[in-house]
Amino acid sequence: MDADAGGYADQYGYNYADMGDYDTIMVDQSATLNAVAGTWIWQEFYNDNEYAGSNTVSDQAITMSGTAGTWIDQYMGNLFWDWGTVSDVSQVLTAAAYAGDGYAYQDAGNGIISYGEDIASQSIFLDAVATEDVTQYGYNYADSLDNLDLGQEVWLGGEGAFVYQEADNEAFFGDAVDVAQYIALTGISDDEGVVQLADNNAENMYALGGSSNMIGQAITGAATGGDYSSQYFENDCDAEYNLLAPSSYTITQDNIATLAANDEAYQELYNGIDWYAWNTGSIAWNINGFASADYVYQYHENLVEII
Repeated sequence: MDADAGGYADQYGYNYADMGDYDTIMVDQSATLNAVAGTWIWQEFYNDNEYAGSNTVSDQAITMSGTAGTWIDQYMGNLFWDWGTVSDVSQVLTAAAYAGDGYAYQDAGNGIISYGEDIASQSIFLDAVATEDVTQYGYNYADSLDNLDLGQEVWLGGEGAFVYQEADNEAFFGDAVDVAQYIALTGISDDEGVVQLADNNAENMYALGGSSNMIGQAITGAATGGDYSSQYFENDCDAEYNLLAPSSYTITQDNIATLAANDEAYQELYNGIDWYAWNTGSIAWNINGFASADYVYQYHENLVEII
């Protein structure tokens, strides 16, 4: 859909598919929204694919673009709910916002609920420029069982008087999984500052044990300008829920950040793992953080807890 308004522009939409638990079905849901308005823009769209059966292919994508004279709000989401196994799922959310004399607000989320044996990818790309505040939320969620191959990524870029960015990747799974989680944040402030929050969370909540697993988590962030700026980044992996037997885990966690503010800079970077005592495998950690301002606070931590 396309809109060109002298004043306000409101765009809404919804794609819904009820698969009735039927097997071997392909569903493609997509939407593109473009708007130009003299004052305010509101864009909102959701894709929903529910009650899918086994051997399902699901592609969901939403793209938004808005140029507003004053303010702009963008909301979008993809949801896939599978009652079977062996699914191929792709979820992509992309948005660009420009507010000529006001704020920009973006909220995007992907969700997958399934019973395992899936190949799945979740991606979020948000970019916003405003003369006032920029607020961005990106959230990927996956809840599955065994034999999961999952990739989750969130990319946020914002420029304004004050920039707030929050990104989360969350995954719950069983045995024999490959999980990759990545977050990249870029914020530029010309007045108050930048706040960046990022969290990768992976948990073997449904694991019985006796399997080989690979989990990679990475966060990169850059915050520039403003009086008071902060970064709080955390990679968290729980490899403790092996009900019947120990498993093998290869876990890597990277946490890289740069922060430059005028008056005060606060930076906290964490890598954390909960490890079942009888598991085998390897752990690799990396934290690299730089901060500059008149006053700088930094805390960096690598932590493993044996359960």
